[in-house]
Amino acid sequence: MKIFKATATIHDFFTTVARELKIGVPTRVIGNTTLLYAVNLSLDGIHRVVSGSTPHYEEDWGKFRVYATAGIFEEQGFAIISNSKHDFGNELQHKFGTSPVKITYNSVDSTELISMERSIFHRKEDKLNFPKLGAYLCYPPLATFSFFTLGGKGNSIIRVGKKSPPTRVVYEELQEVQLTSGKFEPSHAVQLADLSPETKVLEGNIIVLPNGLVLSNGKLEGPYFDGRIGRRKYKVAKPNEHLFPRILNS
Repeated sequence: MKIFKATATIHDFFTTVARELKIGVPTRVIGNTTLLYAVNLSLDGIHRVVSGSTPHYEEDWGKFRVYATAGIFEEQGFAIISNSKHDFGNELQHKFGTSPVKITYNSVDSTELISMERSIFHRKEDKLNFPKLGAYLCYPPLATFSFFTLGGKGNSIIRVGKKSPPTRVVYEELQEVQLTSGKFEPSHAVQLADLSPETKVLEGNIIVLPNGLVLSNGKLEGPYFDGRIGRRKYKVAKPNEHLFPRILNS
């Protein structure tokens, strides 16, 4: 099994909303649905020009050749630029910042579109159409997150998120990868619905996203892959082989 640690830097404003209050609120994690489609960009049949509002997740899972874990943003002093890692130290945090920033917007409320014309019941009276104001918290350019891929790696440039900003990725292959089982702390955020049926959640922080639950800072018990990059060891939870058969058989 080939496993890669992926470090990704977003080169535009990144919008991902975990919940809507009076402002769109993001989290430090990225659900792996967007990453699965991003790293499997070259596959035919999963990227549809028109597919309506109905997702095709269950149909596509069996086609994926590369699995991606959920991603997590980290405060760090480096970024991926031109396919290599550049260390900025504290300068990246002080001058640019990598924490979410508030972006406001206005748009025409679709429920008021009729008011742009004269009312058929009040032909001598015009109605005003006021813009709908709102805001999102977005990650700024050069924000960096990490995740793992199993079965291979994706392109060096992927697109993720609501506005699909370009994202540079560097992949580092884990060495001496072994499949084992027991209690472990995964080196990544975990998409709970993707876990093997025998895996138990012992503890951790549950984050509710629109496309499922993600576990961060967790402890699990079950099958996982153990590997290293240099002297640093990593543990990657084994995904459900019935959901992703092409990946685990690669």
